[in-house]
Amino acid sequence: MNKLFFKRVIRTYCKEIVNDKSYTGIFKSMTKFSAKVAATYRLLRNFYTEGKIYLPYLEIAITTFCSLKCKHCANYINTLTPQEHFSISFEDFQKHLDNFLCAVEQVRVLKILGGEPLLNKDLEKILEYCAKQEKICSVLLTTNGTIETDALIPLFKRYPKLSVFVSNYSANKDLAPRLKTDEIVQKLIDNNIPVVSPEIMWDDTSPIQFFNRNKKENRDFYLQCRHSCIHILKGKLYPCPKAAMFDFKNVYEKYNPQKSKIVEGKEYIDLSVPADKEKLITFFSNADYEACNYCNFIEDRKTRVLAAIQE
Repeated sequence: MNKLFFKRVIRTYCKEIVNDKSYTGIFKSMTKFSAKVAATYRLLRNFYTEGKIYLPYLEIAITTFCSLKCKHCANYINTLTPQEHFSISFEDFQKHLDNFLCAVEQVRVLKILGGEPLLNKDLEKILEYCAKQEKICSVLLTTNGTIETDALIPLFKRYPKLSVFVSNYSANKDLAPRLKTDEIVQKLIDNNIPVVSPEIMWDDTSPIQFFNRNKKENRDFYLQCRHSCIHILKGKLYPCPKAAMFDFKNVYEKYNPQKSKIVEGKEYIDLSVPADKEKLITFFSNADYEACNYCNFIEDRKTRVLAAIQE
């Protein structure tokens, strides 16, 4: 089995942010990190011997419609035209998820996101279907805190596998009239539903452009990236949400016509048909994604901005 894939999975599963800089805080974080390392090796113990795929994380975008239009949207959803926006149906979601799960042993965390996923009319059916999948350990719904989640509380209570991530944009005072973050979080807590809502800062996301890196530079750029966010958009599996949006917006053809076509199996996996396990491993083992040549994440990260500034 491919060592790069193995290292990538471990890196993703074990990444840990140390917020408490005290000795006690660091000790606790290192202890937690060590436990994650041990759990990862247990989780992947059959990787080399039996070729089973255990993924720490997978995210699926179920809509590009959003209740906000953020200037620094990391996934470039703010650049879509009204004609480009979409919401995926439950039937298509089920098909794409089934076609992916048939080739993997386990997904540790499945994240449902958008846009704003609460704008998808099939969200309840989507969440329930995910919660019933034995191969999925936990399901995390992410929301921007502008739309109440009351209607979903009975579903959350029925399936302990479900939890909620409410983006906390309270530092952005201009959004105060539109945010229901505190109310949403409190109602979820009152109903014993797992919820996290950290205050966050964003990167100063660069406009899409072609950087013309050579193969070594592009590979080095990918290996520096700490965001292994395996992402499904409109029935295709991508190495990250930026790669998904670049393909969706045809940026390869627009910015570099000489490399206008990206290769299925190397740059993405088609989930309109059942995934092949060996093909998935080859895809996950790649370190030369063309998408990296259009990404400026490492430089963007150097400048932090207020989250959710509106255009």
